[in-house]
Amino acid sequence: MVSTDDVATAPHQTTGDAHDRAAGKTPQGWELNLPENRQAGSCNEQRAARVVMDRFHAVAIPSLTLTGRAPGVQHYAELVILPMLLAALLIGLFLPFVAAVLVALILALYAAETAGEGLIARVVPQTSTTSVLAAVPAQRQNVRTLILVAPLDTLRRGRVYPQIVAPLFSRLERAVFAAGLLAGGTPLLRAVAVTALPTWFFLLPAAVLLALLLLVADRSSSTDADPTSNAEPQISTLMQLATEVRAHPARWVDIWGFVAGAGSISGVTLAALLRENNLAPESTFIVNLQVSPTHTPTVALAEGPLWKRRAAPTLTRHVAGSGAYVLRERLTETTLSAMPLAQQYQAVTLGLPLSTSTSDAGAIDAATQRLRAFVDAIDHDILERQRVTRLAQRVDHRSKRLTNPPRM
Repeated sequence: MVSTDDVATAPHQTTGDAHDRAAGKTPQGWELNLPENRQAGSCNEQRAARVVMDRFHAVAIPSLTLTGRAPGVQHYAELVILPMLLAALLIGLFLPFVAAVLVALILALYAAETAGEGLIARVVPQTSTTSVLAAVPAQRQNVRTLILVAPLDTLRRGRVYPQIVAPLFSRLERAVFAAGLLAGGTPLLRAVAVTALPTWFFLLPAAVLLALLLLVADRSSSTDADPTSNAEPQISTLMQLATEVRAHPARWVDIWGFVAGAGSISGVTLAALLRENNLAPESTFIVNLQVSPTHTPTVALAEGPLWKRRAAPTLTRHVAGSGAYVLRERLTETTLSAMPLAQQYQAVTLGLPLSTSTSDAGAIDAATQRLRAFVDAIDHDILERQRVTRLAQRVDHRSKRLTNPPRM
């Protein structure tokens, strides 16, 4: 189990220019210069974790590294589901109704995986990952724990026309689900058709499933990093926010900065952090930091690769009240795979107008100020709730005195 006390007592260095530390910046600025190819479980991911932790220490933010196990293969769920759908389609040649039931079960398993259950993640080969956790405790009392999440690893880019197939991978879950419905519907259509359908009719869903499997396998086995998955700007923003909060702590909110190893692939490391620390869903807020698809800050009102799941209303209200965020029905297509929402934690995804380079200090400063306003909004809400509670207690006490006056 990790607590803010554990992080606070972690050994850290305080070398560097004092003026830079007071300004919230390392002597080298906010440019992290992490290795470009940081695949989950790789040596570059471990090096990047050390760099991030050293930068936290350089600005006097206590931090520590956490090791864990997570799927090391990108698109691991699709690499399991697509062959299963192909096998069910083959069974459909002889037992169409059995194949339809199998396809329904397979798609249900896939839907649960995309919703954060992690059923497939428990059985696929695991790799050792390294994450970084930094914590700034509340000034008075911990009423809420706010976890800001940014992935440490980078995704891979396929070798087969990466620019052309990129839109497909942004909607991969929907494509797999549609292919599964086609694979389950074809045997049923053949079984109930008035005229017998030829066997080659099965080639259409088989070709779709096989094409998806080949594209996924190509991307998962590639060694080239996808530059759009580099989360250095989010990590730099998280560092600057932690520095400002340490200088002016929130009264009732613990701030945790979690740079998640294998965070781009699954939410296993984040789920392990929540589970091992027994963080209560009703008092834990999770914010997933992403780069906004537009030049304006955005927040997702509903998320989900297969269906819309409403975002946490409390967090959405705090975000909307803390800055000029644009409310969008969807921000990304694959957010839920990185968020353990199946456990009913209050989570939201923020899209910050950041560039792909940490040299854009202006964008990082603006994003940090928006996140600071978000933290202050949560802190102020707790204060108002406490005032209302105290007022209700005083009113209740006075009403009891009026109804039960003291005897003379």
